Amino acid sequence: MKTDILNENDLKNLVDLFYGLVLKDEDLKPFFRKINFETHIPKMVQFWSFAIFETPGYTTNLFQVHQHMPLRKEQFSAWLALFNQTIDELFEGPNALKAKQRAMVIALGMESKIVS
Repeated sequence: MKTDILNENDLKNLVDLFYGLVLKDEDLKPFFRKINFETHIPKMVQFWSFAIFETPGYTTNLFQVHQHMPLRKEQFSAWLALFNQTIDELFEGPNALKAKQRAMVIALGMESKIVS
C-alpha cells in the first residue's frame, strides 16, 4: 500500500524520480540536461515543501526563472503527465492529490504566460 507525501524525504524521492523521467523524455530533456542537479534538487524539494506543506522560505518567482525558455504547449502537457505519473507511482492521499493539483495550476499558469 502506498502512503501519502508526509515529509521532505518523500519530496526528495519524488523529485529524484521525476527528474530521472524528465531526462529520459526526448522533448523535455533539452531544457534540463544542463542543470546542476546537485543544487537544483534541494531547491525543488524546498519549493514542493512550500507548495504542499506551506513551509516558509521559498521566495523564487517561478515565471521569472522560466520565462526565457522557448516552451511549447505540448511540453507543459508532457511535464504534467510525467509529474502525475511519478506521484501515482509513489504516493496516494490528500498531499499527493494536492501536489498534482498544484502542478496543474503551475503548468497552466506558466503555459499561459510563456506560450504565444
